[in-house]
Amino acid sequence: MSWSAVAFPDSLDGLCLDNVEEGCMPRFLPLKGHKVSYCEASCDLINPAKTRGMDGVLYDLSCSTDDSGEYPDRVMLLKQKPKDGKGSSMSWIDSAGTFEIVRCPER
Repeated sequence: MSWSAVAFPDSLDGLCLDNVEEGCMPRFLPLKGHKVSYCEASCDLINPAKTRGMDGVLYDLSCSTDDSGEYPDRVMLLKQKPKDGKGSSMSWIDSAGTFEIVRCPER
């Protein structure tokens, strides 16, 4: 998969966070603008800071939940290209793990 250098990180529309399996939410969580919702939380990616020497952006993640109010976190969206130059991938990296970002499947 290739990513438009012009679009990243200004537009995340059409991309989904791949949870690998379904749980309280579907496997693929759409990134709408710079927002993502899952289970009982709605999160905004704010304060983007591009990383030097990498094709990545570090964000503050501001999340609101139905029962416990707000909680902050940090997340990096990182684009990677293999050494052979074929294709590319994008990852969501946070304190809980690393998840792939993919084009949202068509329904």
